[in-house]
Amino acid sequence: PSTAPAPAGSRPICQVVPPGPVFGRGSPLERACTARLLRPSAAPERWTAGSIAAFGDVRALGSPGRRAPDLIGVAVTPSGRGYWAVAAGGAVFAYGDAKIFGSVRPYPRAKPVAAITATPTGRGYWILSRRGGVFSFGDAHYYGSLGKSRLRAPVVAMTPTRHGRGYWLVTANGGVYSFGDARFYGSLGAKYSGAPVSGIAPTPSGHGYWLATASVHVYSFGNARYHGSLTAFPAKASAKATTTVRATTTVRATTTVR
Repeated sequence: PSTAPAPAGSRPICQVVPPGPVFGRGSPLERACTARLLRPSAAPERWTAGSIAAFGDVRALGSPGRRAPDLIGVAVTPSGRGYWAVAAGGAVFAYGDAKIFGSVRPYPRAKPVAAITATPTGRGYWILSRRGGVFSFGDAHYYGSLGKSRLRAPVVAMTPTRHGRGYWLVTANGGVYSFGDARFYGSLGAKYSGAPVSGIAPTPSGHGYWLATASVHVYSFGNARYHGSLTAFPAKASAKATTTVRATTTVRATTTVR
């Protein structure tokens, strides 16, 4: 989030609470809530691993909780009235108007899972493995993967192009890989030594993207503009609990942007 206006027709919706320390006092997300940039559906101290929290003008429709403490990501339906959640072990959960089209639980090489991404129609999704494999379900098409590549860092996120005819994959060390009609606009390079990258989000036109890191820094490429990051809200000296912002997703009127 930033102090700059969000794109027209978009609003923040869901955040997966990762394993480990919960979002507590002094964490980046708690500071953002204090600054009124985010309005959570429940107090951060009540969140646990496996929970899904909602922000903005939407509400959480459910979460697996203790059934999936390894919950790793969410993908929202185009209507904004439902979402899928995926666990690192491959299980997929659907809420609201989301429907399950399959999972990677039967495929050992697909684990651990890194993310789930919906198609623009909402009638399918891709599941991304940290090994670089891409698995398509429903009307999602396969355009390539990094499954057979020798990578220096795990693959952590993916996002589709505007019409769903391609996608970008990003690795923890800032590498960006394009498939289908996705174009390459840059990456953090082989010499990047900062905090691990945790997410990628395309611009509305698809001619650029942002990369976010675990330390909540944001980097822009192509026609993506930099509007700021959570590093603008420094932690207090006495803060003890910190965490990583992961698996955020944004809803647009006609498609899902992550």
